[in-house]
Amino acid sequence: MDVDKIEKILTSQNSLRRVVIIRREDGTYSTREEYWYRNEYEGVVIAEGWAPLPAEPSFYPTAEIAEREALLAYICLRSDNRPQMPCLPSATLLPNSRR
Repeated sequence: MDVDKIEKILTSQNSLRRVVIIRREDGTYSTREEYWYRNEYEGVVIAEGWAPLPAEPSFYPTAEIAEREALLAYICLRSDNRPQMPCLPSATLLPNSRR
């Protein structure tokens, strides 16, 4: 039985968000945004790890195209000197922009 496989992880500058490139069972690729969480109770870590954020499904023919699209779409992955922003797709923040 085939399962989805993580091909590559693109991490934001602040390391609290990332975009995972996944190879699907059918051979196509998709991206999934995740955030780092840490739950504590009275100073004791109860749980921590990466959790997915809700998103529209994506389908790409190759991992390279999925990575290129993620680098263009997710602001937090950009390496310019702008202040760190949430890893939302660019279209969410700039609805009138054209890509």
